[in-house]
Amino acid sequence: MDLLDSIVAIIGILQFVCIIVVIVLFIQWFRRAYGNLIKLNIPMEYSENTAVWGYFIPFLNWVRPIRTVKEIYIKTQEAIKTYQESLLIDRNIGFILVWWIAYLINGVIGNVASKFIERADTIEKYVEANKIYIFSDIWDILSIALAILVIQKISKLESTLKNTDKSKSLIDQIGSTEVF
Repeated sequence: MDLLDSIVAIIGILQFVCIIVVIVLFIQWFRRAYGNLIKLNIPMEYSENTAVWGYFIPFLNWVRPIRTVKEIYIKTQEAIKTYQESLLIDRNIGFILVWWIAYLINGVIGNVASKFIERADTIEKYVEANKIYIFSDIWDILSIALAILVIQKISKLESTLKNTDKSKSLIDQIGSTEVF
């Protein structure tokens, strides 16, 4: 049992570090993508910093992220359309909605799993709590995979914009995660 506790603790620490790295990389990508549209003088709903802070302010972080990612997706297409008039703008944000719902559910499942682990006072309860925690980890991976799909879809649009925009020098680091 002690060995299992040690293994679970080590895996928990590694998982925490990985999640922090993923969050940092996602926020860097998001800030760059949002900021590039601002640099192209495309009217955006928020400033670059205000858009990023929307991920961290309680209650606001339930709605602002999906709104700003949707804004990046639609406005990047609209910017491309100024150069490629035949482009049909895809306003279907279902893939963004699925990612965001999975992310929100992930938070709920993670909290439930943590509560079960905290309340486990017998081996049977600990085993059951770990099953919920494993399900939480699987859902976590699903949520991250969906975020990667969103990033890939938007990054393809950004690359198209960079290749069609006459002011390419204003568009920084397409496809990278470096902060301005």
